[in-house]
Amino acid sequence: MTMAFQESKALFVASDLDVFTLLSKKSGTAEDVAKKLHLHPKPVGRLLNAMVCFGLLKKQGEKFINTETADTFLVKGKPDYFGDYLSIVNDVYEGWVDYGDVIKENRSIQLFKKAEPTGKEKKRILDGSPPPLVQRIMMAQEQFSYRQAVCLPEVYDFSHHKLMLDVGGGTGIFSVMAVKANPHLKSIVFDVPQVCRVTRERIKYYRVKKKINVIEGNFILDELPQGADIALLSTILDGYDEPECRTIINKVYESLKPKGVIIVNEMMLKENRTGPLFPALFSIELMAERNMGDSRTVGELKRWLKDAGFGSIASKPLKGPKDSYLNCRIVIGSKS
Repeated sequence: MTMAFQESKALFVASDLDVFTLLSKKSGTAEDVAKKLHLHPKPVGRLLNAMVCFGLLKKQGEKFINTETADTFLVKGKPDYFGDYLSIVNDVYEGWVDYGDVIKENRSIQLFKKAEPTGKEKKRILDGSPPPLVQRIMMAQEQFSYRQAVCLPEVYDFSHHKLMLDVGGGTGIFSVMAVKANPHLKSIVFDVPQVCRVTRERIKYYRVKKKINVIEGNFILDELPQGADIALLSTILDGYDEPECRTIINKVYESLKPKGVIIVNEMMLKENRTGPLFPALFSIELMAERNMGDSRTVGELKRWLKDAGFGSIASKPLKGPKDSYLNCRIVIGSKS
């Protein structure tokens, strides 16, 4: 635990330098990699050796090559690429230097420095492109959620549904995977305007533009689109305190057709809130970033759904066969 920050930073640097993409198809020495990066070979060699210790590179003589893990998650262009998420967490890392103040003063800390856009950047925004920070955060979120999104149609049967409302759907990755797995299903992604700019780019990228409608709005302040027969709240409620969570759930209930279904996806704590590790750490992160929201238990979510009027409430894990860290679960309820 004491030295874990060194592992994190070394990984962030290696990912930021894109050494895994460089070594994805052809092995190379430290000198080869350093030459491509225009860097000195001594620090590069030590970084690559550390990545061997992490199980991300293999060393054959003096040459390095990716392991399967690095090829899966750290090579640009691969479906499971995770580099944008690591880049955002690196920004979070810088802010955590002041984490002691969060505990001492019961407040959040500024993690992302918001600079005023200038030149070409300002023109992109005026032309309707998403601001760079929003783009980075949303792509990181998509990479974090990708495997959950692929898994959801395997865990929940969408065959009886025609229209899904994806509340705060971000890039729309859950909608994308749901409609791809269920050709009869359409979806509405409802999110704030800046995010929706990214959403439209991503659904075009995934070639599902005809299946997904993007509607701009604020799920706290505005009414939700009406008439869906299933609604998804994926990692939305963890960002808000209980009163706001109950308001969102009540809005979903009112927006759904009779017998409509709600799915809530969250990283779940045990009922005594002492684990598992990732939801417990994420609870700390929410305190640092927002001073609001929390990781939740299945019991809490079931109570909120029941109080809103949902019945037939059940829960099941949302994970693939190799997933063991996030501890995501879905809680499902039906409108009476």
